[in-house]
Amino acid sequence: MGLFDFLKPKKKNISFGIQGSVQEELNHFIFASKAKEMYFQLIEKIKNSPQASTNDEIDGGIGEFGLEISNPVPIKTILSNEIYLKQLQTSTGREISWERSGSCSSNNINHEIDKYQIFCDGKYVIDIYLSPYHYKTSNKAPKGFKIIS
Repeated sequence: MGLFDFLKPKKKNISFGIQGSVQEELNHFIFASKAKEMYFQLIEKIKNSPQASTNDEIDGGIGEFGLEISNPVPIKTILSNEIYLKQLQTSTGREISWERSGSCSSNNINHEIDKYQIFCDGKYVIDIYLSPYHYKTSNKAPKGFKIIS
């Protein structure tokens, strides 16, 4: 134990009086179980949605694809939001960055919609809307963007 160890933040573990690697394995198992449960809940949400899409656009979308809350990009699960955004560039080939600014809803879309602020060269460009409750992730880019491999 070092002289300044008392300054280090304490790691919060769920503890059952178990020490060392067994405790770490138990914590991992608890986390993995919760993640697995959340994943299966998400899949059930997709299965039970009559609007869940296998297309590049959601049936019933209204307005500019991906750029209006009423026509979000269909995405396969929440984890794929980041994967989709990493594949986007501006139509002129410039890299983008993004920040999730929350979730919202639209009367014509069954589930929550994730809103992302898009930046290029550190400057805000536009918002993109993603709907992560579909059977596949769209291969289509919103106007002003393109998908790269």
